[in-house]
Amino acid sequence: MIVMMTAKQIELEPGITISELARRTDIAKSHISNTIRELEKREWVEKRADVNDQRLVRLYLTDKAADDLRLIRGGIRQQLNQLVISIPEERLDDLVKGLEDIKGLVITHGDREAHGAIKPGRPRKGT
Repeated sequence: MIVMMTAKQIELEPGITISELARRTDIAKSHISNTIRELEKREWVEKRADVNDQRLVRLYLTDKAADDLRLIRGGIRQQLNQLVISIPEERLDDLVKGLEDIKGLVITHGDREAHGAIKPGRPRKGT
């Protein structure tokens, strides 16, 4: 799970540093570093020195990662489609309503994070 989450963050912000990645995900820098090593073994991540500050290392997904992620996401979509097909039609409205409720909560939670009301990655009572 942490591997996919880390890859997604790098995909969203190519050139992110390990320190920034740790802050954004609220995961210890040592865990992020271990995860980056795992991603390097999979040939999913490339480290490059910052052009303006050679002390900084920036992270980028490789083409292999992009291809693998596309396949993984396609497989997940297929599995979800198969699951949805098996739901009786009379229950689909309930499913849609539940998903809309979840989406609203996610958006509200994201807005609260963006405005500094809560720290990302740390659930609070009542959220």
